[in-house]
Amino acid sequence: MIGAFKELQRPMLVLLLVTCLNWIVWFPFLLFNPDWMGNEVYSGQVGKGRLYDLGVRAGSLGLLSNSVILRFMSLGVEHLGRWVGGVKRLWAVVKFLLAVYMALTVLITKLAEASRHGHIGVELPLPPAGIKAGALSLFAVLGIPLAA
Repeated sequence: MIGAFKELQRPMLVLLLVTCLNWIVWFPFLLFNPDWMGNEVYSGQVGKGRLYDLGVRAGSLGLLSNSVILRFMSLGVEHLGRWVGGVKRLWAVVKFLLAVYMALTVLITKLAEASRHGHIGVELPLPPAGIKAGALSLFAVLGIPLAA
């Protein structure tokens, strides 16, 4: 394997490095998505009440929708690459979208915190439908960058 890496040209090594870093970003997102929904969006705590469990279930639904969008996008990635003007441009657009979508998780967290303002120490009802829908939509559209 080391011999194979030595024979690779520089552009291929850069591509492998970028792909490696890309998966380092994706792994925690995919692993902690349900926990983020349970803790931040639903304001639940592990083992206390039912909000955390409901949030984890919603996070799992988000991962399911992410996988469905990923499946359909992977079928159209070649056509999308031609439409935007090539693989390099598609790669750049997708990485920019990934950064924007990941930044939106902060916005969703802040909106969820604002909806809980003044309810400290009390188990709240479910988060507002708009925040829950925004979080689930965000996870669904993250299937687009993951497909590319």
